[in-house]
Amino acid sequence: MGSLTYDMNKLCDEINVLRNARGALMKDLGKGARDLHHIVSEMQAGFRQSHEEMARETKAERVALLSGLKRTVLDMRRGFAADLAGARRAWLTGRTVSEQTEPKTFNKKGEKSWRKFRSQRIPRTSQK
Repeated sequence: MGSLTYDMNKLCDEINVLRNARGALMKDLGKGARDLHHIVSEMQAGFRQSHEEMARETKAERVALLSGLKRTVLDMRRGFAADLAGARRAWLTGRTVSEQTEPKTFNKKGEKSWRKFRSQRIPRTSQK
């Protein structure tokens, strides 16, 4: 019987040791989970702060880009409008824009050649 009692005591001691080890493991796991939760919370706060900062910077860059783009498009539209107006005048009169404006000063020989050139009309072609 001594052997059975000894074995039972040994088994109880092993059970107590394993129970204590399991309790310590659970405490360590709980502490590790809390620490990990704290670390992740700090990391997420850093991500939020970085995201807010990046959003402010990119918004300022987008506003500057769009402002410049609006100016560029406005200038292009004005240039296109002027080109179209010149083309309309050319189609209506049959002359180019440079032919429509007379030079402000010229000599007698230049005046005669200018009048001769101006009197010549460019024939219109019919479009269908």
